[in-house]
Amino acid sequence: MKLQKLKRSIETMPRPAYIFLKNLLRAAAAMLCASALLFLTAGADLARAHLAVLLLENPAGMLLLGAFGLAFLLDRCQ
Repeated sequence: MKLQKLKRSIETMPRPAYIFLKNLLRAAAAMLCASALLFLTAGADLARAHLAVLLLENPAGMLLLGAFGLAFLLDRCQ
């Protein structure tokens, strides 16, 4: 039931807001994949492991700020 509501809201979303959301999710996923690769290749290198931790934390903040940006876009486009 909730997935149908989510699908309906995405289908009725204005195109600029949809593009913003899609690219925001892609960027967050890319950062998480880069973090995983850095963790796998870090070994005993502490600098690389620290960078992996930073890349692991940043997508959460990016998604939070992106939610504000998406709300702004939705308000401006409607």
